[in-house]
Amino acid sequence: MVWLLIVNPKAGDGRASRILPELRSRLRDLGMEAEIRISGYRRHAVKLAEEAVSQGFRNIICVGGDGTLHEVAGAILNSGKSDEVALGVVPIGVGNDFCRSLGIGGGLAGSLEVIRRGKIRRLDLGRLEDIYFVNSMGAGLDAVVAQAAEKARFLPGSLRYLYAVLSSLLRLQRYPLEIEVDGEKRKLNALMISIGNGPFCGRGFKLCPLAELDDGRLDLCVVEAISLTRVILSLPSVIKGTHLRYHYVSYHQPASIRLSFDSDLPIYCDGEVPDLHGKRQVSISIVPTKLNVFCP
Repeated sequence: MVWLLIVNPKAGDGRASRILPELRSRLRDLGMEAEIRISGYRRHAVKLAEEAVSQGFRNIICVGGDGTLHEVAGAILNSGKSDEVALGVVPIGVGNDFCRSLGIGGGLAGSLEVIRRGKIRRLDLGRLEDIYFVNSMGAGLDAVVAQAAEKARFLPGSLRYLYAVLSSLLRLQRYPLEIEVDGEKRKLNALMISIGNGPFCGRGFKLCPLAELDDGRLDLCVVEAISLTRVILSLPSVIKGTHLRYHYVSYHQPASIRLSFDSDLPIYCDGEVPDLHGKRQVSISIVPTKLNVFCP
């Protein structure tokens, strides 16, 4: 069996590049014959994953963060051969929320050991229009935070997320929109909308605490527009996942979601900003048990 590794060398503030010698050494020690391909630009991992599947590779390992995983998993799904491909993840990014949900940790050694053991779970994916997401998508404040973090790559991981949160809070906005959940429509001024396949996003915020990656459902957390003071006071509960008790938070587990908006609405998928070509209405749905992932 030959493993194909797709490595984003910039992941984890360049840590993925620095661990390459150790990665090769550990693969040899585990007796894993592997070919390593390095992504060099945005969406290059998509091309590498497409080529790997077309060339017959059926065991692919993604070495990077949630953004790299987003690209690789989407390419596998679009190949039409996702039932035949097994995906391993070595989390080297800054957030790693997908692996946090699955309990994949232990650094390089721990994640490779999970893959070596060969236990596979068939996981769901979310779908925003024609874009797949493995972990989460959001609109409003959490998307603004994701965009701010992307622009602040000159800062190290923890400081980058702190800066992104604080700078976004200083530009707090409300977003008028219509949300349709399983056919029922509701207009509101939202602070943020989080749609989770997994429970975590934004480097450990438990916005969708009831979400499970293989339950065949998306989880929808809607936070209505509130004051800056109330946002700050609510942050500890969002980290713990206890924010559902607030009257300005609503939570659903729908089969389908549609968002309609007249003005620009910031949106992200797995930390990445999708190109929606000026759309003013988007549909979100679940794609059940479609991705084979090596899990603990």
